[in-house]
Amino acid sequence: MSINYKGRKIKYIASDLDGTLLFDEGHKLDDETYELISKCIDENVLFIVASGRTYQNELEVMKPIAHRISYIAGNGAHCFHKGKQIVSEYIEKKDAYKVFDLMEQVGNCHMFISCNGKMYTNSKDKEFLRHMNEDVHLFVNPIQNIREIKEDIDKISLFKFNGFEDIQPIFVQELPQMKVVTSGNQWLDFLPLHVNKGNALKKLLKMEGISLEDGIAFGDQENDVEMIRCAGIGYGMKHGAKKLKEASDVLIDSAKNQLKEIVMA
Repeated sequence: MSINYKGRKIKYIASDLDGTLLFDEGHKLDDETYELISKCIDENVLFIVASGRTYQNELEVMKPIAHRISYIAGNGAHCFHKGKQIVSEYIEKKDAYKVFDLMEQVGNCHMFISCNGKMYTNSKDKEFLRHMNEDVHLFVNPIQNIREIKEDIDKISLFKFNGFEDIQPIFVQELPQMKVVTSGNQWLDFLPLHVNKGNALKKLLKMEGISLEDGIAFGDQENDVEMIRCAGIGYGMKHGAKKLKEASDVLIDSAKNQLKEIVMA
């Protein structure tokens, strides 16, 4: 089965969380959004949460219906489908160390390192730590020397309270071997060049025998661009990043309202 919308069969829906379905870096959706997603799944539409968040944090956000959906986490570094991990990508340590060194040179931002669900930071800023723990519900482990991290690193993020517009070009220029993208107004993410939500989505849909054309995607930031481009219809948020809006087929004010229109079709 599928949902018929404007002459198109919708067999999957992939959606970003923060800035798209979820706002103010919260930790749960509103009840109506959970209900809309459930109605899609009832019509045998595959629903995929695709976020820069960790898989564990995505599960918390989607708790009321967590067992019914699939997940792309860490901007495509990990993908979980039917309870099994089907994508697992990591940053080479030598590249991670280059990010560490450049961050220390630039200064005035806070580092967040994801290691397959375990998070580290060398920041001692009380407001940043409070924000991560209380607002975002990501519980980070403080570490003095980030080079002492033994686990594989799947994503490095920098947080800056007043955004990265002024310094993002520095990271892009100095780290050509890395993918450097915004994942929010205050977040800058670093990944291997081949890792993105779009590639993870392609692998997931291939397993299910679903064509990329037979679905839609929602997003708002640079880390959504590849996913938006490869979906049958790519919906970009009007308040989103410039590169995302340029890649989108349709610009919308509300992913929730668009989802409601599709469900009611």
